[in-house]
Amino acid sequence: MMKIKKLVAYMLCTFFVQQTIAAPIITRSQSLDLPRFMVGWTNQTFLPENKGRYGAFAVIPQYNHSIFNHAIATELFGEDSISRCDEITIGISGSQVGGRKAKDWLADYFGLPTDYQSTVSLKPKFSSFIFDIDFYLDFDCICSNLFLWLRLPIVHSRTALQCTECIINPGVNSYAAGYFAPVEVPRSSLLPNFQHFIGHEQVPMLDATDSVVFEPLVKGRFALPVNQTINTTKLSDLYLTFGWTPLLRERGHLGFGAVIVAPTGSHIKNDFVFEPVVGNGHHWELGAYFTSRYGLWEGCDGYHALIFSCDAIVNHMFKAGEYRTLDLKNGASSRYMLAEKVTGPVGPFLFGTGSDVSSGPTAASIQPSAQFQNVYTSVANLTSTEVQVSHDIQAEVTAMFTYATQHNSIAIDVGYDFWIRTKDKIKSCKGTMLGSSDWALKGDAYTYGFGASNATIGANAVIPLSATESSATIHAGTNTPIGTAFSSLPGNNQTQNPNVDNPQFGVTSNVIADTTDYIVLAPGLTATAANQQRISLPPILLSDNDLDWDREKQQALSHKFFIHGSYTWPESCGYWSPYVGFGTFAEFAFSGTKKQKNHALSQAGIWMKTGLSF
Repeated sequence: MMKIKKLVAYMLCTFFVQQTIAAPIITRSQSLDLPRFMVGWTNQTFLPENKGRYGAFAVIPQYNHSIFNHAIATELFGEDSISRCDEITIGISGSQVGGRKAKDWLADYFGLPTDYQSTVSLKPKFSSFIFDIDFYLDFDCICSNLFLWLRLPIVHSRTALQCTECIINPGVNSYAAGYFAPVEVPRSSLLPNFQHFIGHEQVPMLDATDSVVFEPLVKGRFALPVNQTINTTKLSDLYLTFGWTPLLRERGHLGFGAVIVAPTGSHIKNDFVFEPVVGNGHHWELGAYFTSRYGLWEGCDGYHALIFSCDAIVNHMFKAGEYRTLDLKNGASSRYMLAEKVTGPVGPFLFGTGSDVSSGPTAASIQPSAQFQNVYTSVANLTSTEVQVSHDIQAEVTAMFTYATQHNSIAIDVGYDFWIRTKDKIKSCKGTMLGSSDWALKGDAYTYGFGASNATIGANAVIPLSATESSATIHAGTNTPIGTAFSSLPGNNQTQNPNVDNPQFGVTSNVIADTTDYIVLAPGLTATAANQQRISLPPILLSDNDLDWDREKQQALSHKFFIHGSYTWPESCGYWSPYVGFGTFAEFAFSGTKKQKNHALSQAGIWMKTGLSF
């Protein structure tokens, strides 16, 4: 029996798994829920004139929570994670850890030692408490078969990333002089763990005078500690539907209407990678409403009835401002890589040449256009930008069967709901900080060199380099790719920047008169081929063209199944009819196709619907 349970759990995890996308995670608006409107109201709304009723009022408390929670983490970090049925894990390891796994994130990017190693577990979840107030009014007294439907949902939404870190090796390595700073950075100045960087905005201290700046992560952070939740409470979108039922009979009805949605919910800021959202992302919406109902069967004594209902809403979502933190085209989660500021003017001792010191003097040295300016920051801080987002179509279609007894006093509703939102249409408002062409990927490059101790020009000078690694990924730099053992032995080793962009040997003068006028990889070294440092000539800088906009443009769709039972009391004083009902639902978001992933999430919930018809 236990083996069968494990097999079923594995199949469910595989079936509902989501693929990695970088767009912010939001469920459908809590206001857009046709089943919540339709259930319990089959005998309260769209009634023929001879019923003498013209409206209904409902109060609907509802609780939703996410299901298949691992899918949320997989959606955020799927290409880098190891997925289990209840969680995913991400490996963190330094550039000098032997046998690094291909999907590990490079610990060096987070101010951790080069021999640091840990695993990060994520069990994200979200939940919503909804207090929905619905009004349905029939305006037969003004014009035959006109109706108005108004929704006022108040929503308390919560998210929790539930991040825990298991440290395998806290690391003892310092940063060698030149790797991050002109001096050696001891282990005591580095961060104790990954969580301090990703959630608490802490950074390492690279030198005593703070002349080398390591900026904290301020966008796309993890909410920590493990039990911390982020919450917000707002009035969700205000839905107003005004329509007409040209066909309204005892057997059923057919009607049409216009839908206006006024945004009153959350603005998307993306300060956290998984933040709560109330409403539709602050979009205005305009669209059409379709409603129909038909009595399929009625018992001879009128005691039993089977009714079919089908309603639909199709809206256009107009532009709304929000913040997005984008990945780069070189891979998912690249927003957590480290960038270095590389601009001019260039100092007097930075030149490059195609030959090393062993080849003798050369006059072919060239000065690069930019060099490192003593500032590091996470890519997320640079790629976060304000955008305008719209959707051509958002549609919801609900089909429901109602079994009614005792002249509609008792009713059981069973139905299916389909929801879809077309791909994001995104227009950048201001561009990002990458548009300044001041930043490049650091990777595992050494960013400082030093004039040789025996040089005639620039002896012992501290020289910020122009070393960039445009092909680096969240997993590794280009000097020490995954599967390559780190080596600091003399010669062509990783400390000499062998695989930086357009590598050239560094020299301290454009006219070399002496074989000692070279940039070396550590302070106090003499000029030898084993010590000579490389630079990028030219360096490759980041630009807005490197942003992965396609990863942001995602569609969303889901399938919901629901059931509701209700009881309506006989008319009180010949006018009011109170009612109460309870229901539950499960909403499933499948992974989508290989080319088009699904941005929706799976959730389940329960509700109570009570009120009066009159």
